[in-house]
Amino acid sequence: MEDTSVGKLTTDALERANYSLKLRVYHLEQRLQQRAAAATGDEASARAEQEVVELRVLADEKSREINGNKQLLAKARAAIHALRVRYILGRRTDIRFS
Repeated sequence: MEDTSVGKLTTDALERANYSLKLRVYHLEQRLQQRAAAATGDEASARAEQEVVELRVLADEKSREINGNKQLLAKARAAIHALRVRYILGRRTDIRFS
C-alpha cells in the first residue's frame, strides 16, 4: 500500500505542478496579447503620424501650386488690362485720324 500512497502523492504533486504551469502559460499568453495589442497600437500610431506628415507635405505642395497660379492669374489680368488699354487708345487714335 505504500506504493499507492507514494504514487498518489506524486500524482497530486504532478497535478499541482501541471495546474501551476497552465496558470503560468495563461498569464504569459495574456501578457503576450497585451504586448501585441500595444505594438499594434504603436504601429497604428506610427502609420497615422506618417499619414499626417504626408498630408502636410501634400498641403504645402498644393499651397505653393495655388500661390503660383495666383501669380499667373495676376500677370494674365495685367496683360488683359494692358491689351484693353491699347485697344481703347488705338480706337481713339483711329477716330482722330478719320
